Amino acid sequence: MSILIETARDILLDALDDIGVHMDETTVGASDERIAVKAINRIMASLAARNVNLGFTKLTNIADPVTIPDGAMDALVSLLGFRLWPKYRTPTVTSSIVANAREGIKQMFHIGIEIGETKFPETLPTGSGNYVCGERQVDRFYTGDIVDSILAENNGSISLEDSTYE
Repeated sequence: MSILIETARDILLDALDDIGVHMDETTVGASDERIAVKAINRIMASLAARNVNLGFTKLTNIADPVTIPDGAMDALVSLLGFRLWPKYRTPTVTSSIVANAREGIKQMFHIGIEIGETKFPETLPTGSGNYVCGERQVDRFYTGDIVDSILAENNGSISLEDSTYE
């Protein structure tokens, strides 16, 4: 089984095909290739600036491999197509190209952002969400005699202090 490595040229040709510009490899000019390499680098730099980490290595030429997860390749094709649209088509981008670019951004965010586990501070009072693995967490805050003094105010209900204004 061989592993297919996609190059910047592959991404460019797919993006051009997506926007309805049918070119084969012989008709893609050097200027188109430079524009594509620069656009891909800028797209990926923009994502990296937003903490979307896809393991991308900056491209130097059109034959360089694109080092992002396979699941993000189609998203990159859509984003590049959106970026190249004004160069090859009418100024007004079609709604399907815009929708594909939006979905591409979402896909890249989904793949490239890892959300860590939340650690709650020790000063977090008990309240809703006091259960961990089915057991109620107790004695996290307001324990012992302080509970009695709090509930002693105003016949067991908590109200505003005398020096507090509504």
